[in-house]
Amino acid sequence: MNLSDKITTLEQFLETEEGSHYAKWEMATVEGHRTRVVKGFVLPINTISGSVASNDAPLLQWRNEVPAQFWWFCRDALRYYKSRDTYGAALMQLWEQPVTHWYSPRPHKDDPVKIEFYPDARAAMAERPVVTTIGRFLARVNPAFSDAYIKAIDELHRSEMSLELEILTGVEGIRAAYLEGPSSCMSKPWHDAEKARGTEYAASAPWFNGVHPVDAYDMPGMGVAVTRDPKGKINGRCLVYTNGEDKRAIRVYGDASLKRRLLRNGYVFRGLSKMPLKLIPVKTPELLTMPASQG
Repeated sequence: MNLSDKITTLEQFLETEEGSHYAKWEMATVEGHRTRVVKGFVLPINTISGSVASNDAPLLQWRNEVPAQFWWFCRDALRYYKSRDTYGAALMQLWEQPVTHWYSPRPHKDDPVKIEFYPDARAAMAERPVVTTIGRFLARVNPAFSDAYIKAIDELHRSEMSLELEILTGVEGIRAAYLEGPSSCMSKPWHDAEKARGTEYAASAPWFNGVHPVDAYDMPGMGVAVTRDPKGKINGRCLVYTNGEDKRAIRVYGDASLKRRLLRNGYVFRGLSKMPLKLIPVKTPELLTMPASQG
């Protein structure tokens, strides 16, 4: 059993590998017999800016022990920890607030623009969530939240949970994603003497007959997924590759919400292995242009 299964009892939860790690036990006498009983649980605090050494490092910090009757929150905190990359920044903020995280808000599995939450412990133990919008949830659980705050969180959630993806393809599209987006080693105007004028790259531009290293990505199935700011400027990019069931993303630069959107669209973050690159001879047939290999 794992945390993706329906877990509605304490006994089921303790049978999981995750549940067995976070239970606090003590010996007690029950009906004349010495036995092990659950005293409580220790729960994770997950911070948006925090990081862990590896996927196996279980928690960032510890809370105080929680009574055993709240085992379901330990279950939901672990579920959040395992899949928070798909929650989006708005829900991650709510998991940081004591007034909202006890309701275990998460994206609705069929319509991630909506959320589901548990209105009380009884519903949580039975796994009977209420489905609603994030704005209605906030107004329900804390009337003190201002209309401006609710609107901002609602708009952030809706924008991040959208499944729409803009993928730029072809030499011009791929160049635009790199040269007009977040800065990195591959975003420099090596190929164009005019664009490089006045920069540290002017002395070496243009590269080999105007070829840019990212031109090698101009292959079937390859493109660059991008996000844009309110003015339309590219503020996030990620090289992607699709070949049948192989939907691969390499590395996100800039807007972190792009990673969550790619994951929700079924992309898996993997390396460049077996991805095709265009062979572009420069100067001689033996000299080829190649992009920097990362990810």
